[in-house]
Amino acid sequence: NNIWITSKKGVYKISRHFIYSRHYNPGFFGNEPIEAMCSDLDGGVWCTNGDKIYLLYNNEIYSLDIHLNPFSGTQVIGLNNNRIIFGNNSGRFLLTGISKDPLSKKIKYLHKFNLPPLATIAIDNTCRKFSANSLLLPPPGGTCSLLTFSLEKPITEINRISRTCDYFMWGLFYNTTNNLIINEEKNYILTNNKKLPYQVLAPLNGKPILIHTILSSTTDLYSSDNDSIYLTNNNNLYNLTSAFIYPIDQRIRRIIYDRKILFLSTWNNVYICDNPLQLLDNKPVHLQLLDLNFRNIYDIIIQNDSLYIVTDEGLTMISEAVIRNIKPYVPIPYLQSIMVNDAEVDLSKEEITLTGNNKISFRFGSINYSASPVIYSYKIEGLEHDWTTGKANSVVYQNISMGNYIFKVRVRKASTDWSKPIEFKVTIHAHFWQHPLFFVFLSLLFTGLIALIIIRRKNIQIKRRELDHQLITLEQKALQSMMNPHFIFNSLGSIQTYLLEKKSGEAGLYLSQFARLIRQNLNAINAASINLEEEIDRLKNYLDLEKLRMENKFDYNIEVDENVEEADVQIPSMIIQPFVENAIWHGIAALEDKGQINIKFQMQDEKSMTVIIEDNGIGIKRSEAYSTKQEKHLHLGMEMTRKRLELLGKKFSIKTAIEFFETYPGTANPGTRVVLVMPVGI
Repeated sequence: NNIWITSKKGVYKISRHFIYSRHYNPGFFGNEPIEAMCSDLDGGVWCTNGDKIYLLYNNEIYSLDIHLNPFSGTQVIGLNNNRIIFGNNSGRFLLTGISKDPLSKKIKYLHKFNLPPLATIAIDNTCRKFSANSLLLPPPGGTCSLLTFSLEKPITEINRISRTCDYFMWGLFYNTTNNLIINEEKNYILTNNKKLPYQVLAPLNGKPILIHTILSSTTDLYSSDNDSIYLTNNNNLYNLTSAFIYPIDQRIRRIIYDRKILFLSTWNNVYICDNPLQLLDNKPVHLQLLDLNFRNIYDIIIQNDSLYIVTDEGLTMISEAVIRNIKPYVPIPYLQSIMVNDAEVDLSKEEITLTGNNKISFRFGSINYSASPVIYSYKIEGLEHDWTTGKANSVVYQNISMGNYIFKVRVRKASTDWSKPIEFKVTIHAHFWQHPLFFVFLSLLFTGLIALIIIRRKNIQIKRRELDHQLITLEQKALQSMMNPHFIFNSLGSIQTYLLEKKSGEAGLYLSQFARLIRQNLNAINAASINLEEEIDRLKNYLDLEKLRMENKFDYNIEVDENVEEADVQIPSMIIQPFVENAIWHGIAALEDKGQINIKFQMQDEKSMTVIIEDNGIGIKRSEAYSTKQEKHLHLGMEMTRKRLELLGKKFSIKTAIEFFETYPGTANPGTRVVLVMPVGI
């Protein structure tokens, strides 16, 4: 039911109601926009563009040329008895005896009276007087003057009542009781020529009141500079704006009241509020936006049952009957797009199915056959109980839990009901790890892992105990090998020989060293490790005994690397002696010449040490031909040592080793070199 026009600039709508209105373009007014207008008591409409005065009467336009200096604040005020006040802040005139010439379409007047420069004018309810403040701004160090003029006397006899004001005066209004309200930094009421604080408007102190109108014999309307509209009734103040369902976005420029209907205009739109006095009874107050748009509305009035609107495009007249028939259509919502994890969804399917974590973005719009703003309301049924309402046309949901949902969106205008909501189904499936059975499985798995860890730890403890037991057994056997009967028998035989040869000194020295060695060996069984310094001392004691017994058949040398701290390093006990003993019995004993044994200690890394035992004996191959029971005992001791080193390596996570080489390969007496790698610091 509208007229639609397409052009390169877009699509335009012409409201079907335009045929019921009458429009006068700027050409009727000298191609200048009308800035102000007012009602004429005879049924016409006064208009002015700041240069001329026009009267629209019975669809005819009459003009009056009165030129003013350009200045803001152009105003025309219709009075009784064929009088008007016209002008701006630089000067105003009172015209009396006004008449219309039907032939020339001119306005004539009898008298023109100059008024002093006035900033604001308030006409009393009887049109018998008006008040104004004399200056727009007070002079430096001065004050404003409040003037009251009588319209009942000849202009030459106008009485002037001078009144000083403490602040710059923003506005003047006559209220329902015909008392003058002065809007300054504070609000005052003028009673019996006395300025008293007006307590009813005290909440509006500090705010300019831009608009005032009377709604009933007991109710005033005020509009402050923050676009809030208030009603005063029986010394009570009511906020009408807060009663509106939807706020007005633009600044309110004009407010008029006619037969229980409040008309409000912004720069582009006109709003209608039916019976705002219902606010006094705590009843809903409805605000409706006319489905008409204008460009720069300067003023509106009601006259002859019609609404007059002046804009940049001229003057438009719309009957109140037509206005009441302008019913806004309910907007139609629709989904513009749906994004799931930043990927667009096909809207034609009308549902989506997701698994696991999600990010869903809904963007929606509306088909709205007017320029009035719309309000959206949305929710996900099954997730939200209440609707979310506002101007936003998009929403994002993240990580919705599994379930079946319905996204709903509806739309309305300030003057309509809600539209029927549109729906879009959303189904969220859980990942397998979000399923309840997964938690059961996870609990069982966790319990099983704990059980395995406990069993493994117990097995490790058992193996460690077995390992410690094997080490203790081998340590005992190693002690037994070091204290074998042959060594003890030979040592005692040497002592006996010294005694028979009456070498008591040598016998005593030998016996002392032998006893010390026995004590050292017995102490070794009490500890798994021994200080390197003590081990070297025990080796020296053992080598000295063997050297005495064999009548200095060999020499020995013990070398410790310079980066080894003998007093701080701990090595396994009873490890080195079997190899030294093997060097003496296997290598040195069968030599015809004097033998040499060298022992060297050096660190391999911070957890292990290398011990090298060298001799210049007959070598490994030739020693096998001299195998005896004693030598088999020595082989058994070295085998136990090998096992001990292997077990120690497992216990302390160190790679141990025993390697045999020839000291002097290719010679008659190649000798033997044994390289041991053992843990340290244990």
